[in-house]
Amino acid sequence: MNQVNSQTTFDSPFFPKDGKIQLSPAFDAILKLPRVISMIEEAESREKKLLKMDVEINENPFADSEILSGTGLESVLFLCLPFKTQPETALLYSSSRDGFSIKKMHDFIDNSGPVVFLLKKNEQIFGGFVSTSINCEQKFFGSTKSFLFNLFYDTKIPFIGENSKCIFSSENSIKFGSTDLILQNDFLDCKSEIESCFGVGFEKGSDDAKTFLAGSYQFIPDIVEVFGFVKSN
Repeated sequence: MNQVNSQTTFDSPFFPKDGKIQLSPAFDAILKLPRVISMIEEAESREKKLLKMDVEINENPFADSEILSGTGLESVLFLCLPFKTQPETALLYSSSRDGFSIKKMHDFIDNSGPVVFLLKKNEQIFGGFVSTSINCEQKFFGSTKSFLFNLFYDTKIPFIGENSKCIFSSENSIKFGSTDLILQNDFLDCKSEIESCFGVGFEKGSDDAKTFLAGSYQFIPDIVEVFGFVKSN
Protein backbone atom coordinates (compact mmCIF):
# COMPACT_ATOMS: atom_id res chain seq x y z
CA MET A 1 0.00 0.00 0.00
CA ASN A 2 1.46 3.35 -1.01
CA GLN A 3 0.48 5.59 1.89
CA VAL A 4 2.22 8.75 0.73
CA ASN A 5 0.08 8.98 -2.40
CA SER A 6 -3.23 8.65 -0.50
CA GLN A 7 -6.19 10.99 -0.94
CA THR A 8 -6.23 14.38 0.77
CA THR A 9 -8.53 17.37 1.21
CA PHE A 10 -5.70 19.50 2.58
CA ASP A 11 -6.16 23.13 1.50
CA SER A 12 -2.68 24.38 0.61
CA PRO A 13 -1.32 26.25 -2.40
CA PHE A 14 1.35 23.57 -2.70
CA PHE A 15 -1.09 20.74 -3.35
CA PRO A 16 -3.36 20.72 -6.42
CA LYS A 17 -7.10 20.45 -5.94
CA ASP A 18 -7.53 17.06 -7.61
CA GLY A 19 -7.10 15.28 -4.29
CA LYS A 20 -3.64 13.82 -4.86
CA ILE A 21 -0.72 14.55 -2.56
CA GLN A 22 2.09 15.72 -4.84
CA LEU A 23 4.30 18.72 -5.31
CA SER A 24 2.91 21.55 -7.43
CA PRO A 25 4.85 24.24 -9.38
CA ALA A 26 4.09 26.75 -6.61
CA PHE A 27 6.61 24.92 -4.45
CA ASP A 28 9.51 25.89 -6.74
CA ALA A 29 10.28 29.14 -4.90
CA ILE A 30 10.74 27.37 -1.58
CA LEU A 31 12.74 24.57 -3.20
CA LYS A 32 15.38 27.14 -4.19
CA LEU A 33 16.20 27.83 -0.54
CA PRO A 34 19.54 26.23 0.38
CA ARG A 35 18.35 23.90 3.17
CA VAL A 36 14.76 23.14 2.22
CA ILE A 37 13.58 19.54 2.59
CA SER A 38 10.30 18.40 1.03
CA MET A 39 8.52 16.19 3.56
CA ILE A 40 6.57 14.40 0.84
CA GLU A 41 9.75 13.52 -1.07
CA GLU A 42 11.47 12.36 2.12
CA ALA A 43 8.43 10.27 3.08
CA GLU A 44 8.26 8.65 -0.35
CA SER A 45 11.96 7.79 -0.21
CA ARG A 46 11.64 6.35 3.30
CA GLU A 47 8.60 4.32 2.33
CA LYS A 48 10.44 2.72 -0.61
CA LYS A 49 13.37 1.77 1.64
CA LEU A 50 11.08 0.23 4.26
CA LEU A 51 9.19 -1.76 1.65
CA LYS A 52 12.46 -3.10 0.21
CA MET A 53 13.42 -4.19 3.73
CA ASP A 54 10.01 -5.88 4.17
CA VAL A 55 9.29 -3.66 7.17
CA GLU A 56 5.59 -3.48 7.99
CA ILE A 57 4.61 0.19 7.76
CA ASN A 58 2.24 1.74 10.30
CA GLU A 59 -0.89 2.24 8.20
CA ASN A 60 -2.77 4.46 10.65
CA PRO A 61 -0.43 6.90 12.43
CA PHE A 62 -1.81 9.90 14.31
CA ALA A 63 -5.30 8.36 14.15
CA ASP A 64 -6.49 10.47 17.11
CA SER A 65 -5.33 13.78 15.64
CA GLU A 66 -8.01 16.42 15.22
CA ILE A 67 -5.48 18.59 13.38
CA LEU A 68 -4.46 16.02 10.76
CA SER A 69 -7.87 14.41 10.34
CA GLY A 70 -8.97 14.55 6.71
CA THR A 71 -5.68 15.96 5.40
CA GLY A 72 -4.17 12.70 4.18
CA LEU A 73 -0.82 13.87 5.56
CA GLU A 74 -0.59 11.62 8.61
CA SER A 75 1.79 9.17 6.92
CA VAL A 76 3.85 11.97 5.38
CA LEU A 77 4.70 13.31 8.84
CA PHE A 78 5.16 9.85 10.34
CA LEU A 79 7.59 8.67 7.66
CA CYS A 80 9.76 11.76 8.21
CA LEU A 81 10.41 10.79 11.84
CA PRO A 82 13.86 9.25 12.42
CA PHE A 83 12.73 5.94 13.91
CA LYS A 84 14.43 2.69 12.91
CA THR A 85 11.25 0.76 13.73
CA GLN A 86 7.56 1.57 13.20
CA PRO A 87 6.12 2.57 16.59
CA GLU A 88 2.48 3.26 17.36
CA THR A 89 1.46 6.87 17.97
CA ALA A 90 -0.30 7.93 21.18
CA LEU A 91 -2.08 11.23 21.80
CA LEU A 92 -0.56 12.46 25.05
CA TYR A 93 -2.02 15.97 25.14
CA SER A 94 -4.79 17.76 23.27
CA SER A 95 -5.86 21.35 23.91
CA SER A 96 -9.38 20.38 22.83
CA ARG A 97 -9.51 17.61 25.41
CA ASP A 98 -7.24 18.90 28.17
CA GLY A 99 -7.49 22.69 27.87
CA PHE A 100 -4.86 25.28 26.95
CA SER A 101 -2.47 24.67 29.83
CA ILE A 102 1.27 24.19 29.40
CA LYS A 103 1.59 22.94 32.97
CA LYS A 104 -1.03 20.27 32.31
CA MET A 105 0.69 19.48 29.03
CA HIS A 106 3.93 18.88 30.92
CA ASP A 107 2.09 16.52 33.28
CA PHE A 108 1.12 14.37 30.30
CA ILE A 109 4.25 14.50 28.13
CA ASP A 110 7.33 14.87 30.35
CA ASN A 111 9.74 11.94 30.51
CA SER A 112 7.75 9.96 27.93
CA GLY A 113 10.39 9.72 25.23
CA PRO A 114 10.41 11.49 21.84
CA VAL A 115 7.32 13.55 21.02
CA VAL A 116 5.76 15.45 18.13
CA PHE A 117 4.12 18.84 18.68
CA LEU A 118 1.29 19.61 16.24
CA LEU A 119 -0.24 23.08 16.03
CA LYS A 120 -2.91 24.63 13.85
CA LYS A 121 -3.38 28.35 13.27
CA ASN A 122 -5.90 29.22 10.59
CA GLU A 123 -4.78 27.21 7.54
CA GLN A 124 -1.24 26.61 8.83
CA ILE A 125 -0.40 23.16 10.20
CA PHE A 126 3.05 23.06 11.75
CA GLY A 127 5.04 21.84 14.73
CA GLY A 128 8.19 20.13 15.83
CA PHE A 129 9.76 16.79 16.66
CA VAL A 130 11.74 16.44 19.90
CA SER A 131 14.10 13.48 19.69
CA THR A 132 14.53 13.04 23.45
CA SER A 133 12.27 13.17 26.50
CA ILE A 134 10.90 16.54 27.59
CA ASN A 135 11.89 17.77 31.04
CA CYS A 136 11.45 20.98 33.04
CA GLU A 137 15.03 21.45 34.18
CA GLN A 138 15.17 24.93 32.60
CA LYS A 139 18.21 24.19 30.46
CA PHE A 140 18.71 23.29 26.82
CA PHE A 141 18.60 19.63 25.83
CA GLY A 142 17.81 17.44 22.81
CA SER A 143 19.77 16.42 19.73
CA THR A 144 20.25 17.38 16.10
CA LYS A 145 17.60 14.81 15.14
CA SER A 146 14.99 17.29 16.38
CA PHE A 147 13.35 19.43 13.70
CA LEU A 148 10.51 21.83 12.97
CA PHE A 149 8.06 21.43 10.10
CA ASN A 150 5.28 23.17 8.21
CA LEU A 151 2.91 20.77 6.48
CA PHE A 152 1.12 23.65 4.74
CA TYR A 153 4.36 24.39 2.88
CA ASP A 154 5.52 20.74 2.75
CA THR A 155 8.75 21.78 4.46
CA LYS A 156 10.96 20.11 7.04
CA ILE A 157 13.05 22.68 8.93
CA PRO A 158 16.30 21.07 10.14
CA PHE A 159 18.41 21.96 13.14
CA ILE A 160 21.26 24.26 12.09
CA GLY A 161 22.48 25.64 15.42
CA GLU A 162 24.75 24.66 18.25
CA ASN A 163 23.98 21.39 20.03
CA SER A 164 23.68 23.31 23.28
CA LYS A 165 20.65 25.28 22.03
CA CYS A 166 18.22 22.70 20.71
CA ILE A 167 15.18 22.49 23.04
CA PHE A 168 14.46 24.45 26.24
CA SER A 169 11.66 23.68 28.66
CA SER A 170 10.31 25.28 31.83
CA GLU A 171 7.07 24.87 33.78
CA ASN A 172 5.25 27.32 31.53
CA SER A 173 7.17 27.15 28.26
CA ILE A 174 8.67 25.03 25.48
CA LYS A 175 11.26 26.54 23.14
CA PHE A 176 12.73 25.17 19.93
CA GLY A 177 16.06 26.96 19.60
CA SER A 178 16.43 30.52 20.86
CA THR A 179 13.57 32.06 18.86
CA ASP A 180 12.47 29.46 16.31
CA LEU A 181 9.30 28.33 18.09
CA ILE A 182 8.28 29.51 21.54
CA LEU A 183 5.17 28.17 23.27
CA GLN A 184 4.50 29.96 26.54
CA ASN A 185 1.96 31.48 28.95
CA ASP A 186 -0.63 28.76 28.30
CA PHE A 187 -0.25 29.34 24.54
CA LEU A 188 -1.49 32.94 24.80
CA ASP A 189 1.88 34.43 23.81
CA CYS A 190 3.48 32.12 21.26
CA LYS A 191 6.17 33.33 18.86
CA SER A 192 8.19 32.04 15.94
CA GLU A 193 11.24 33.36 14.13
CA ILE A 194 13.18 30.60 12.41
CA GLU A 195 16.82 30.73 11.27
CA SER A 196 18.14 30.99 14.84
CA CYS A 197 18.74 27.28 15.42
CA PHE A 198 16.32 25.74 12.90
CA GLY A 199 16.20 27.06 9.35
CA VAL A 200 15.80 26.61 5.60
CA GLY A 201 17.82 29.58 4.35
CA PHE A 202 15.78 32.73 4.90
CA GLU A 203 17.67 35.85 5.95
CA LYS A 204 17.85 35.95 9.74
CA GLY A 205 15.42 38.53 11.14
CA SER A 206 13.49 38.80 7.87
CA ASP A 207 9.71 38.86 7.60
CA ASP A 208 9.89 35.44 5.95
CA ALA A 209 11.74 34.02 8.94
CA LYS A 210 9.12 35.51 11.28
CA THR A 211 6.04 34.34 9.39
CA PHE A 212 6.99 31.08 7.67
CA LEU A 213 6.07 28.70 10.47
CA ALA A 214 2.82 30.08 11.93
CA GLY A 215 1.82 32.77 9.43
CA SER A 216 2.76 35.56 11.85
CA TYR A 217 5.49 36.28 14.39
CA GLN A 218 3.13 36.26 17.39
CA PHE A 219 0.19 33.89 17.45
CA ILE A 220 -2.32 32.02 19.56
CA PRO A 221 -2.81 28.50 18.18
CA ASP A 222 -6.30 27.21 17.45
CA ILE A 223 -5.40 23.65 18.48
CA VAL A 224 -2.33 22.04 20.05
CA GLU A 225 -1.61 18.31 20.16
CA VAL A 226 1.38 16.33 21.41
CA PHE A 227 1.96 12.73 20.35
CA GLY A 228 4.25 10.17 21.91
CA PHE A 229 5.34 6.79 20.60
CA VAL A 230 5.07 3.23 21.88
CA LYS A 231 6.52 0.01 20.50
CA SER A 232 4.15 -1.85 18.22
CA ASN A 233 3.18 -5.39 19.16
